[in-house]
Amino acid sequence: METTSRAYGVAAGLRKTFGLAYAQTLIGLRNLYPLISVGLIPGALYLMFFLVGGQELSQHVLYGALIAQALGAGLVSMPQFIVIHRDRRLLDMYIASPMGPLSYMFGFAGGRLIYMLPGMVILFSILLGFGFMQLHNLPATLLIVLVTFALGSMIGFTIATYTKSLFVTGAVSNILNSLFMMLPPVMYPLAIIPDRYQWLAFLAPTTAVAELIRWVNNLAELTSGRLTLCILLLAAWLLACLAMVLFKSRWREV
Repeated sequence: METTSRAYGVAAGLRKTFGLAYAQTLIGLRNLYPLISVGLIPGALYLMFFLVGGQELSQHVLYGALIAQALGAGLVSMPQFIVIHRDRRLLDMYIASPMGPLSYMFGFAGGRLIYMLPGMVILFSILLGFGFMQLHNLPATLLIVLVTFALGSMIGFTIATYTKSLFVTGAVSNILNSLFMMLPPVMYPLAIIPDRYQWLAFLAPTTAVAELIRWVNNLAELTSGRLTLCILLLAAWLLACLAMVLFKSRWREV
């Protein structure tokens, strides 16, 4: 009986999550202009860095743009929409329902995937079309991208439960996104940083993500120790952010 009750609870949670994700996806499809503008950014980045740094640098930028699209959809876009939900009193309905913070976060994050899609299609088309990525590396690359999106979504959700203003939410999330994307070696190779300072780069989760995505696609060589370090760091960040959502987010207090 207990097993049946637990299975029913899990199924009910999944229905709530997918229902919210479906509703948010429909909202995104009704307004295609942001999708088009976001989708054009990766192509412009590739062209700019190709002209400045040549093919080698442009490859790093393409993989970095994958990470930027995934992280930005969760860390920048999602918290702002949650604050809009709260301002329109829609969030109160979910808080009053049996839905918990984790189901709400993953449901809302699922709706944000539509904003990643145009940019991802363009980036993967460039990577595969120009031979920068082999087709058999696509599943592992997609997995890393989704993990990055989950990481950004958990951080973004927690931010949204602490900030009361859309402007403050946008400022905080954009600053964090810039710190995670611009300072660590995401758009450029880690080898540029002197060896004695490379440990500083690994304070940001995006360094481990960038190293893994480059290693999967044969753009960087990693020793077994460095590979293990990247995996452990990313796992630690995911667990820490999950704990933050479950125990530190202000779900009932918003």
